Amino acid sequence: MRILRLLKYSLFPLAAFAVAACLPAVFFGQATRPRVKDPAKLSVPSASKETSDSTSKEDEPATIKLDTSIVTIPIVVLDRDGRPVQKMTKTDFHIFENDVEQEIAEFIPIEVPFHVVLMLDTSRSAQVKLEDIEKAATAFIEQLRDDDEVMVVSFDDRVTFDTNFTSDRAVLIQAIHSLRTGGGTRLYDAVDKVLAEKLSKLEGRKAIVIFSDGVDTASMSGTPQETLEMVKTSDAILYPLQYEASTDDPLFKPYEFGQATRFMRRIADASGGRFYQAATTTNLRQAFSMIAHDLRYQYAVSYYPTNEVRDGSFRKIKVSVNRQNVTVRTREGYRAEQAQ
Repeated sequence: MRILRLLKYSLFPLAAFAVAACLPAVFFGQATRPRVKDPAKLSVPSASKETSDSTSKEDEPATIKLDTSIVTIPIVVLDRDGRPVQKMTKTDFHIFENDVEQEIAEFIPIEVPFHVVLMLDTSRSAQVKLEDIEKAATAFIEQLRDDDEVMVVSFDDRVTFDTNFTSDRAVLIQAIHSLRTGGGTRLYDAVDKVLAEKLSKLEGRKAIVIFSDGVDTASMSGTPQETLEMVKTSDAILYPLQYEASTDDPLFKPYEFGQATRFMRRIADASGGRFYQAATTTNLRQAFSMIAHDLRYQYAVSYYPTNEVRDGSFRKIKVSVNRQNVTVRTREGYRAEQAQ
């Protein structure tokens, strides 16, 4: 089942021109499409609720067949005080794939709106924190720019798309305050579904903010290794925000919380995001505020790899900039598509 689900989002064979001219072909961080300067933004319907196994039916524009794949990576540049560096241009960036410099095809500045998925753990372990979660999540949404679009996703022993992408703050806040806690935690399944069913269809700047203790107890198909692999092949940036697990829970196992912490750190590092821990309500609000600030100052750069071999290998990415005394944060790399 896992293989079939991944194959669902692999590229279509390029031999059938008539079919490929009508259907978009996307493989997470890689997309087969023409070499254009400005990526077309897909239209996404406004808010509505979807159940755990539903798949969105957004209309997608046709694309022209091309036998080249484009790779898009998110980039954050910070000065020595940790403040985002603004007003950078395409010529400020240099992209290297496996130490070979690549020609930048597209540059998305920080002014371009974001698609943000806000994933909230509503499992049994979050019950005592639900009110704080709702307040902090609401404050986070209010700090985003007016044209940023947000999707609310909740997960316990089910994965629910509580809204579609929308910039309507009233709809988002209503969805957040309508959340109810459930049973177990399907964290891996939830991340997999968001990446495969929602973000793989979108171009441009996109991010996932996850609020959870990170202890998965109920995923039916996802595993830590497979979810990490999906993160590596995605072009979304992840910001896991971990709260402390309740030690009063008779099912609490300290070693599982340690494993969850390592997993959440790993998916943040792999995507170029940041991992946060929030032991108190104040920490929680500060973390959400820092994430919102990060998102406001993130660039995205795309290139067509000079290595066109479809061997399924993992390719390391390095980014340098024409600025002194700065730190560049981006994803570790991506996995090339596999020839059929």
